[in-house]
Amino acid sequence: MAHEPTTARPPALFSATLRTWLFWLALIGFTVLVYYWISKRIWDVELSLEPIRQGNWGLFAAAVALSTLNPVLAAWRWHLLLRAMDVNIAFRHSLQALFAANPINLFTPSRSGDVYRAFVLRERLAWTDNLGSIGVERVLGMVVVTSIGLVASLVLGLTEQSWGIGLLFLAEMAAIAVLFIIHLERWPLPERIKTKLAAILSAMTRILRRPGYLAAAFAISLIHWLLIIVVCTLFLSGLSDGFPFLMLCGAIPLGALVGMLPLTFSGMGTRDAVLLALLAGVVPEEHILWLGLFYALIFYLYVGLLGLPSLLFSIRRGKI
Repeated sequence: MAHEPTTARPPALFSATLRTWLFWLALIGFTVLVYYWISKRIWDVELSLEPIRQGNWGLFAAAVALSTLNPVLAAWRWHLLLRAMDVNIAFRHSLQALFAANPINLFTPSRSGDVYRAFVLRERLAWTDNLGSIGVERVLGMVVVTSIGLVASLVLGLTEQSWGIGLLFLAEMAAIAVLFIIHLERWPLPERIKTKLAAILSAMTRILRRPGYLAAAFAISLIHWLLIIVVCTLFLSGLSDGFPFLMLCGAIPLGALVGMLPLTFSGMGTRDAVLLALLAGVVPEEHILWLGLFYALIFYLYVGLLGLPSLLFSIRRGKI
């Protein structure tokens, strides 16, 4: 009896888990190389430590204290988007879920914390609603941070920077428009990507029907990013005299956008390189490198550690 020939898939060279961790190690390695390259150019340990030793520790402490509001504002923004989608979850549950997700985002090689948000709220929030709301949250954040950078660049009269950020803003608007206009089933994309885009499109459609909630979420996102810039300004002011808030409004958004690319660990190094290019001649180079380290330690490590009690609580109960 003849057998039909079968085509067996060749075994993968690495398992998915191993590939993920290899990517993670490569990310850390590239981060170290970028920092080594930057520090070799400008870093003299004794000279560079002087601004910290002689800095205004009151301003440093104020910057750290103010940064504690960052995850609270992020949770509030997410909560408003969920309310716009007619998902009724108490704010404290949104806050606990986001706090619990932050340590996971910090210590895993992908945004696994987003999945964990859905897991701990599985009795209160559908998976597609979680996926869609987080997608809209990311899009809203990118639009807001690009808008801040564009306005600041225009006010400062930075023509080339304004053109670059303006083109980026138009690209974001075009991408959102394409998502609404073109039918997803016609896109030659993997099914996994189509599922995510469909969830985001569904969430956007529902949120647009509640413009009041969308406007409130936009306002909270604006406050959220301006708070980040204020915290960075306080830190720089603690290193030296001067308060370059408007200059940072043009630089921090671009640095944050580049830092979102999965090239280095938590955007470290790439974000610093952008800040070095944009703030050269305005802020001493060693101060910019300290700012990059401070940004990563506060808005990633510190925020992640703040969420550890919520994470341990959710693990013990299995839900929020």
